[in-house]
Amino acid sequence: MAELRYNPLLDDWTMVASHRQNRPNMPKDFCPFCPGSGKVPDQYTVHKYDNDFPALMPDPPEPDPVGSELYRTAKAFGKCEVILY
Repeated sequence: MAELRYNPLLDDWTMVASHRQNRPNMPKDFCPFCPGSGKVPDQYTVHKYDNDFPALMPDPPEPDPVGSELYRTAKAFGKCEVILY
């Protein structure tokens, strides 16, 4: 799950997406973004599709219970798309 974590020393939020480490490893000779490979048509000028392994989602789950008053956590809202041109 992706979540936002507040760093009080930097006064800044950082996105942590621990679930992305579980993405599958692609074979070295496979290109998921090349024309004709899966979601990519043979011919296009600009092509958009939803990311298969998004770090953000429109309705995210609750963050991990690692937060405290000092180190706050928050949901990471968003949408991840792949744009090819």
